[in-house]
Amino acid sequence: MQKYTPARWLLLCLCGYFLLGLHAVIPNNGGTQGDSLPWVLTGWMMLCLMVAGVWWGLPRHQALRVTSTFMWLVAASLLLTLPLLWSPHPDWQINALPRLAGLWGGVAVYFTLLQCRLSATHWRMILAAIAISTVTQALFVLTEIFFPAWVPVVSQNVMSTGLNYGVFQQRNVTASFLATGLIILTFLLTDARAVLVNRRVERFRVGLLAGGTLLLSATLVLLNSRVGWLGSVLALLLFSLLLWRSRTPLLLRHRAGWVLALPVLGALLGYGLTLMKPELGYVVHDASNSQRWLTLKASVQMLAEHPLSGWGYGGFEYAFQHWVITQNPPVLSREMMNHPHNEILFWGVEGGLVALLGLGGLIIAGIRLIATGCTLPRLALSLCLIPVLLHTQLEYPLYQSLAHWLIVILLLVNLDEGGGVADPQPASCGRKPAQLLIVLVALAGVGLTAMALRNEIVLTAFELRQLPDDSELTHLPLPWLAESRYQQDRALLEITRFEKTNNPAALEEFVKRGRRWLQTREDADMYNNLIDVERYLGQEAQTGRDVALAARLFPFDERFAQPGAVK
Repeated sequence: MQKYTPARWLLLCLCGYFLLGLHAVIPNNGGTQGDSLPWVLTGWMMLCLMVAGVWWGLPRHQALRVTSTFMWLVAASLLLTLPLLWSPHPDWQINALPRLAGLWGGVAVYFTLLQCRLSATHWRMILAAIAISTVTQALFVLTEIFFPAWVPVVSQNVMSTGLNYGVFQQRNVTASFLATGLIILTFLLTDARAVLVNRRVERFRVGLLAGGTLLLSATLVLLNSRVGWLGSVLALLLFSLLLWRSRTPLLLRHRAGWVLALPVLGALLGYGLTLMKPELGYVVHDASNSQRWLTLKASVQMLAEHPLSGWGYGGFEYAFQHWVITQNPPVLSREMMNHPHNEILFWGVEGGLVALLGLGGLIIAGIRLIATGCTLPRLALSLCLIPVLLHTQLEYPLYQSLAHWLIVILLLVNLDEGGGVADPQPASCGRKPAQLLIVLVALAGVGLTAMALRNEIVLTAFELRQLPDDSELTHLPLPWLAESRYQQDRALLEITRFEKTNNPAALEEFVKRGRRWLQTREDADMYNNLIDVERYLGQEAQTGRDVALAARLFPFDERFAQPGAVK
């Protein structure tokens, strides 16, 4: 039996996640991002267990590795956290906490990975696990498309609402994941250090890599995702250019033609498969293009209005929707935007100059990391980041998929390996209690994520009217783990109570709770309920004000149509 080591535990967790855990199809409990998505919560449970196991087994005498890149990440994260202090509304601050928890969780995972002293073989195993994971997802997507009856009912229900595929239940998120796998396969195909001595086994390995490349390319065509296409093409073109200019024996220059030929063949295969499924033809994006352009322009203008302090962490959804209706003439937005579909603008609009400086620190850290001891293999590996990083400037994949965030961290740590500066005199006094504290915090993270997942299940049952006892909603443990959704359902619970008791006090409580929730979120259904309740209670003046406001916030919702309004 092999001896337990932090590196082996880390490999077990990472490979288990990418090869098994990630592919479990979990019903979405009604969330759209981050702490309300079950596959994100289960992923964080795994990471917390991984961190706990690494620090539990880390020898006390081993010097801690602290790299300059890690210090840049810490400094940038501190800057990104500071704007929370002056966010103007307490509920906005609570709304921003999951994002900051994910940021600092990433920093903790990065530091933990640095301590494991992973070898080149370990890293090839991790990259192979990610590549196999993307190929598995591609096979799952193809099954969803051509044999939908074979996939779980959860996936069938998601597909019925639109062309959304994969365990992420969102087409573009799945596409950027597959695009990342495509570039990793390309790297493994051209990395001379991965070549096996046995020629027969090496030919088999190359055949698997080529087959995976064809499969991923074909699936990307079928997914009809522009961000997936763009990320793949850009990274592959840069990879080809890098190989053609390569003079290092570490990259197999003679395989440069494969880098473009295999994806092109795969794309042709995918196009041929679309002929079997006409509904997979090119998707018209005119409406989304218009909305994204509107949101981009409005976000830039909002940033220009409050460049120093920002509008407040956790308040983009409220601030954006109220900003557009105050313009002259008002900007007609068809969607409620809780994110500008650009990560830099998101942090900038909410956090102002300080947040932008924090993002600048992250960018500088990445550039320094790639440029330090710059070699063509390092540049080639860094190209694997392009699909995800590009996607962050067009949507918000890091909030919809922990796998994307984890892949970014892993690739950066891989680049950072060898550049570490170990503490020459690790302090033995206090080191063991500190490690124990980290283990306890990580295990507490496991408990919190499990509790958050359970709370989401209860909230879903309430929303579907499947909760045996509605009062269970008021006894959720640590409801702040799902604060926004809990406050929304807690308000709606008062309407349910009124239906059972006919007590007007319940409606008064709903008005109070619903109005507070609408200080952070914008939701047409909540406004409609609020207006109906106020009208029932005889609050005509307030009803008129809310109808007028709702008509401006939701100009295309017939429930709030005003006489003479122009649509």
